[in-house]
Amino acid sequence: MRTERARAAAVLLVALAAALGSSGCREREDPRVAPGRILRAHGRPERALLALIPPQARAGEIFQRQPDGKAGLAVLGTGFTPGDVIRFGGRALTTMAANSRLLTASIPPDLLAREGEIEVTVANPGDPNVPVLRATFRLLASSPP
Repeated sequence: MRTERARAAAVLLVALAAALGSSGCREREDPRVAPGRILRAHGRPERALLALIPPQARAGEIFQRQPDGKAGLAVLGTGFTPGDVIRFGGRALTTMAANSRLLTASIPPDLLAREGEIEVTVANPGDPNVPVLRATFRLLASSPP
């Protein structure tokens, strides 16, 4: 169990370092534009949800425990905006935007009670033109006592 937690923490640190180490803008060159010029979709960086950290947990267990007793979830991606909100199983979570590549939120224990697949979305309720991003979080069967 201790090794599993250490491995999860190491993965989180590597992912966070990668997210914080870049400009937060994944741009692409367009062959119709002069070399070296960048084209962005709608004047914004491309949006993508790349990873949930952690991507899964055991039902009923609090992972990455926060001071308020909730579980901590990190969402890595590109093109996040300050108004983005993480929804976990349809419930809006208080979301913090570290930058355009990292969002974090705390998940109440009642949302982690039952095993199954939970849809996680990132959307900006203030801007309907911003695409909704989706991922699946897995709650595994709880550990035997």
